[in-house]
Amino acid sequence: MKQPVHAVTTVCDASCVTSGDPDDPVQRLAQREAFFRAVLQESPDIAMVVGADRRYRFVSSGIEKILGWTEADLTSLRALELTHPDDVPVVSEMFRALLSDSLDVARIAYRVRHKNGSWRTLEVVARNELSNPAVGGIVVNGRDVTNQRRLDEHELEARRLESLGRLAGGVAHDFNNLLTVVLSSVELMRNDVRRDRPTNPEHLDAVADAAWRATGLTRQLLSFARKQSTSRGPFDLTQAVRGAARTLQPMLGEDITLVLQLTSEPWLVLSEQTLVDQILLNLAANARDAMPTGGTITFSVENAEVR
Repeated sequence: MKQPVHAVTTVCDASCVTSGDPDDPVQRLAQREAFFRAVLQESPDIAMVVGADRRYRFVSSGIEKILGWTEADLTSLRALELTHPDDVPVVSEMFRALLSDSLDVARIAYRVRHKNGSWRTLEVVARNELSNPAVGGIVVNGRDVTNQRRLDEHELEARRLESLGRLAGGVAHDFNNLLTVVLSSVELMRNDVRRDRPTNPEHLDAVADAAWRATGLTRQLLSFARKQSTSRGPFDLTQAVRGAARTLQPMLGEDITLVLQLTSEPWLVLSEQTLVDQILLNLAANARDAMPTGGTITFSVENAEVR
């Protein structure tokens, strides 16, 4: 006699649907890879793995949103081919240090070429995973900070222009004082000429001194305003600080005192004085903004050996 046949119906959700053996290591690996790809797809960051040959072993799909390139586009490229030429040395040095085990983690920002030809700035953290058999490369996590960098640059430029405006006001006041000296001395010399008597040498000295001081003020103002570098040369840093202090004091206002602590026998420094002037301007402006109720700013210069 035939046994009755019982029909069994099983209802399950997506969590119990599997194909093949769930204990199959190949299947588990494929599922794990699919999981991480799904997670990385919506990430605002880029994840990459660069091999010892500096070729891309893995690139997350988010790179297309940020840089326009697809994963397939990068398979034939080396890591430095999309880097801005000016940034290649620092990126190359980062990889060299990571590959030689002299550095475990590196943090840098550099420019990368978008597929449309523009440049985007990435802020990356790279770590050495060469010894990890599951990775075998340099893991790079990058974030697009182009817009943030532009905002920061605009803010810095606005603050710089504000400081230059106040600086120009102080210089104009000093120029007015110098012109008063020049005009007064010239008028005295005119009186000597009208009375047919020798010109007092002190009047000439006063005009010459005022002219030299005006030249120094002009040079200082141009140094603060100039963005491009000038030629390097040895100069006395204490003299540069003294000159900058005379120009900066009007910008700081009456509530802030500028104190100088300078060595009596300074060594000459090999640098660009324009850059030193700009550094002092930025330091003074930042310190002023940090002391809205007034205070003291101290510039100290002393000799030191760096070993």
